[in-house]
Amino acid sequence: IYKFGTDSQKNSYLQNLLNGNIFASFALHEPDSGSDIDCIKTVAKKYQNGWKICGNKTFISNAPISSLFLIVAKIENKDDIGIFLVDRNISGLY
Repeated sequence: IYKFGTDSQKNSYLQNLLNGNIFASFALHEPDSGSDIDCIKTVAKKYQNGWKICGNKTFISNAPISSLFLIVAKIENKDDIGIFLVDRNISGLY
């Protein structure tokens, strides 16, 4: 977040993470690919009003207490992989 996050993301999360007021989890591991980033199946598709991420993650440390998830996903129709900051309270996260 410090190096690549937007100003809005830094303002929303960085100080609270550093102070321990909120916790974050890194979501890479998947049921069929483990932590092999080249084999992940989670896909992020860009829409006019944001992104939709579809996939399954497992073994997410601190998930029950995290306010923020850093979700690794392939970008649809590209050869890129992104890490998306997803707030626990967003609609559709389960």
